[in-house]
Amino acid sequence: MILGRGRRPTRAESFGVGSVALSVRWFGDGRFTEQGFRGAQVAAGAEFEEALEPFAPEHWQEALGSSGTVGAVAQMLQANGVTDGTVTPDGLRWLIEQCLRAGRVDRLTLPGLREDRRPIIAGGLSILYTLAAHFGIERLTAAKGALRQGLVFDLAERLAVRGGLEGAQRRGEDVRDASVRELQRRFMVDAQQAARVHSIADTLYTAVAPRQVGDARRELAWACALHEIGMMVSHHDHHRHSAYLLAHADAAGFSQSQQRRLAELVLGQRGGLRKIEASLQLEHFAWQALCLRLAVIKCHARGPVRTDALRLERRGSTAVLRVGEDWVSTHPRTLYLLRQEVEAWERSGPLTLVLAID
Repeated sequence: MILGRGRRPTRAESFGVGSVALSVRWFGDGRFTEQGFRGAQVAAGAEFEEALEPFAPEHWQEALGSSGTVGAVAQMLQANGVTDGTVTPDGLRWLIEQCLRAGRVDRLTLPGLREDRRPIIAGGLSILYTLAAHFGIERLTAAKGALRQGLVFDLAERLAVRGGLEGAQRRGEDVRDASVRELQRRFMVDAQQAARVHSIADTLYTAVAPRQVGDARRELAWACALHEIGMMVSHHDHHRHSAYLLAHADAAGFSQSQQRRLAELVLGQRGGLRKIEASLQLEHFAWQALCLRLAVIKCHARGPVRTDALRLERRGSTAVLRVGEDWVSTHPRTLYLLRQEVEAWERSGPLTLVLAID
């Protein structure tokens, strides 16, 4: 489900429900029954329940459906003279009634129904009727475009962007910086939050950075800029989505190994450390990861931050994090998260993190 204007999405969510799965589960014996349609609609509704508010009718003006079942249903409605091809609640009820009259998949004969759609049409009708009922969709227009057309548009935009990146390179700008900005734009990153995280992480890393290894400091900056790109996929476990996107994105200027390092760093921004255990054996990566994690904690409230609130000192493989007593008294939730961070490094980190309240 996608909200957007033109070709620009503003919100996109994916739900684990489809025509094939519902057809197999509720109509797998080839029979069309009222109980089967009710069960399929309840199952679909359970998946869509969390979308009721963000995709409510007040958030959109026109409903479009792409390819697959929507196209098949629109074609049947038009071929039978029920509508002009627009999918409506009345039209969906008419099609469900035709299924119930037929009684079985092999007896369903309707103008416009392709043979390959027959076994899964009941699941598709259940999904569409549930969407219409739950989200107040009175008219659903079948869009001519499908995923493959979207990929062509996306490729064309990437080629245009690449031309812009080459222009940046001619101006003497590092093409990787331009790539990072483009990825932020493409995945609608909260640039202000990314800047806040970078301001904290860079201050901490400057204080404790081991002997500079290649682009270590710049890699930390890029990781801060892109650590939330996975939010486009899902807020839940967004660090994992961010890491996957970073590892596989088309990012001009970056080598595959550098993209993998950034992905690993972003993966380690939160949660346990065992998932990045191998990379943590590299000294500069361990300090990068620590500074990124502390910055994410410090900025968790997504508001203005003081870059001097946290002070990090390096004593061999021990990191001493100093915070002021006055700051602690006004930030109890952040203090709680910092104490959890100390425990995380105690369990599986190559560095020891010590929290000191002055």
